[in-house]
Amino acid sequence: MRRAAGYFSGGATAPAFPGSSIYCSQDYPKPRPQIFRYQNGIPIVSDKSISGPRGASPKTKDATEGRRLGCQESTPSKLTPGASNASTIENRPSEIPDWIAYDRQVLRFYAYFIDDVGENGLEQWRVRKCILYYYLEDGTLMISEPKEDNSGLRQGTFLRKHRVRLRDKPSEYISWRDVTVGQPLAIYGRQFHITGCDAYTRGFMLSKGVSVAEDKKLPEGPYQKEVQRQTKPECSKTAPCTSELLEARPRDQFMKYNRKVLRFSAYWDDTKSAFGDKLSFILQYYLVDDTVEIFEAKCVNSGRDSFPVFLRRMKLPKSSYGVGGRPLSADSRTRTSLSFYNWRDFRIGDTIKIYGRGMVLAEADDFTRRWYKDQLGMEDFELDPVKAG
Repeated sequence: MRRAAGYFSGGATAPAFPGSSIYCSQDYPKPRPQIFRYQNGIPIVSDKSISGPRGASPKTKDATEGRRLGCQESTPSKLTPGASNASTIENRPSEIPDWIAYDRQVLRFYAYFIDDVGENGLEQWRVRKCILYYYLEDGTLMISEPKEDNSGLRQGTFLRKHRVRLRDKPSEYISWRDVTVGQPLAIYGRQFHITGCDAYTRGFMLSKGVSVAEDKKLPEGPYQKEVQRQTKPECSKTAPCTSELLEARPRDQFMKYNRKVLRFSAYWDDTKSAFGDKLSFILQYYLVDDTVEIFEAKCVNSGRDSFPVFLRRMKLPKSSYGVGGRPLSADSRTRTSLSFYNWRDFRIGDTIKIYGRGMVLAEADDFTRRWYKDQLGMEDFELDPVKAG
């Protein structure tokens, strides 16, 4: 036993047998990493784990990371023993970054630009409305064009969201101070005329000490005027209606005869002319507005090119007129005293004149036969089909 005691007393370590060694967890510090911290009173997430001895204050972020987050780095002040840390933090200069101060805050401006239109007899230019969105959190800009019915344009997002450079100063970007109501704004070669803004945008600019002009009236181009004229519920009583689609017709006729069409089979004997032939057609009479439309009947292996419409839907005059026998416009029909075909003028076997071409009505469908029986009291033999001679 004495030898064993002398062996251990000589400074030798005990063998590493289970239960023979003593482990102390307080020999050296084991710091815990942390990623959540406060920078100038703002909670942030650190990219690097901050570690240190227990009880020690965490290391401050470097200036590069602070600038990346949009924070102004403050110089730490010296703490005196016994002083409160809260009062020292309140005395530090702090600045809230834009991505927190203006989170989800958008300025909305109303604008328009002039677009040239080529190869169009109705208009040479068009006024195109658009809405300009400015995002305060990152200084980006987006332009959207509201969709209009039958505009013929691919509308929607006109300019995607991104930062736009100034035309005069390419090194700088467009700010909300550069967008002024009543003044044009040049973006990628286009002049956007700012006509107004919403209530939030006006209040924000006034709070920043920027005066905002009153909203301007949006100008109207030839396309907008034509759309307004065609969408009027009724024509003016002083001026005659110039659109064929807006001709005044009794309302009861529309409600009573809507989607009711008289259908006839007809033929045109053109054998007297050179290389002439006997052609078959389908004539449709629309009771809702007393118009006539003629289609060419397709024949299998006829050797002829099929035309979808022989006569477009219109009122058919009984006699031809001057100007080369061309169809009259709505204004010309109101100025001239011409008589037009009515459904009472159509009989099976009769010949009607289609701008100088004599067409024979050969047959009628079931609805047309019932119509003539109910309205005119015609007999079946009067509605029998006629064979082409």
